[in-house]
Amino acid sequence: MKRILMALLLTAFTAQAFAIDLAGAKSKGLIGERSDGYLGYVVKPASADVQALVKSVNNKRRDKFRQTVGKTGATLDQVAKRFAQRAYEKTAKGNYIQSANGQWVKK
Repeated sequence: MKRILMALLLTAFTAQAFAIDLAGAKSKGLIGERSDGYLGYVVKPASADVQALVKSVNNKRRDKFRQTVGKTGATLDQVAKRFAQRAYEKTAKGNYIQSANGQWVKK
């Protein structure tokens, strides 16, 4: 029983140790800021942990955009594009952003 418990704890710790965070995925060039306010995959196919990260962040962004629409009366597209402009400005040098023609470029 102790061996099973130790194996489960080790597995959980190992999975957390290899999980990637937003800054790490950006700095490794795996993901970047899309022109529509959401994250996108620079490297395809993306690993499962990168896909989960992008999905989570994009869902949170969508929720925040909708809240802003409710407060301001702007459209969802307007809010998302304004966020994209700010995200581009804040993106660290060497990370990827999506150009107007949809290509990934390093900032």
